[in-house]
Amino acid sequence: MAKNIKLQGVMPEFYQAATRPVNDITLDELEGKSEAFNGFQVEVGDVYKFPTIEEQQFKRQRVQRKLRPNEDATYVYSVACVRVRGGVETNVWFSLNFLNKQDADRNYVNPSWANLGDAKQRAIALSKMGEITVTGKKSIKTPVFVNGRPNRVPTLDVATGEQMIAPDGTAMTHVETRDQDAYIITEYNPDAEAA
Repeated sequence: MAKNIKLQGVMPEFYQAATRPVNDITLDELEGKSEAFNGFQVEVGDVYKFPTIEEQQFKRQRVQRKLRPNEDATYVYSVACVRVRGGVETNVWFSLNFLNKQDADRNYVNPSWANLGDAKQRAIALSKMGEITVTGKKSIKTPVFVNGRPNRVPTLDVATGEQMIAPDGTAMTHVETRDQDAYIITEYNPDAEAA
């Protein structure tokens, strides 16, 4: 794999940083964090280059602005890196949550990364490999959310178009889904060492 890069220049500001505060965090604060939320946009062919683990910078940003009572915050965890797109290098924040993306059936888009367990292990692996590439995309089904919760809709009988009824007499429902592009990246290779 490629040699680890040295970050130079200014890192970009986070979207909505004024209303959703962004905090510096340490590698150890990524331990146990594994949210699948992703607002991170990539393109096929993008290359992401990472510094050594000792030089990595991490940020955390809350996803929602206001929480319901007794609701835990969901965060996006990011690592500083350099993206190469169309031959142009740009400092960007890479979403560690992106590596944990799942479809509606809980199948991982990039299982070799998701199987590492948490954001800390993924950050270490990115540093170890030095760089990754967005190699392709596929369409997946993802849940539709309404007011922060999966939207349940009636389960209809294909033959009659009527809502199905369970043996216990309750009306059957399922989580509504929609098609979404999901991006495939270089598989995690535990034997890869930055040159």
